[in-house]
Amino acid sequence: MAELDVTYRCDCRCRMCQRWRDPRRGELSLGDYERLADVFGRMGVQLVSIAGGEPLLREDIFPIIGSFAKHGMSVNLCTNGLSVEKHVRALARSGASCVTVSVDGATAGTHDTIRGAPGSYGTIERGVRRLMASSSNRRPLVRVRMTVSNRNVDEVKRYYRKWSPIADDVLLQPAHFCTGAFYTGVDKETFGLDPE
Repeated sequence: MAELDVTYRCDCRCRMCQRWRDPRRGELSLGDYERLADVFGRMGVQLVSIAGGEPLLREDIFPIIGSFAKHGMSVNLCTNGLSVEKHVRALARSGASCVTVSVDGATAGTHDTIRGAPGSYGTIERGVRRLMASSSNRRPLVRVRMTVSNRNVDEVKRYYRKWSPIADDVLLQPAHFCTGAFYTGVDKETFGLDPE
């Protein structure tokens, strides 16, 4: 199994994902991804996760997804969810097998505070609901994922109860910090998780 990280500039500037601070440049072109998909297909790769930054900011994201899907790979698209509503039709027919949407709280107050993006929870929920309502024989599995931290650990049960009737799958992952990565911010209280 391989995981592909689509690395490029992200201008969303939310507090949780710090990929926009990544100094690396030099995105792969659509042609590069098509060649990579061909190589992966010959290698027998079965799963590719496309993350970022925010993959839905790429104008060519749907052909990129399609290039892996046409080789029989399951494609998981990881998104902050802010553009899901805008791209519902394209997502439903993209060939992605799963769309994983980050929602970091059971309530708008918690999510929007953690993400530093007022109003984002409502935008994400509308997008998830619209994607779920799209043709079930064409759309990908829709998963919501909460990164569990000290700021939202008390909402785990409410989160599951809120989202399990809305989405196909609910995923809880503990906060983590990787040096050299841009997945978390610098606020240790937010991104730590007391094991007690």
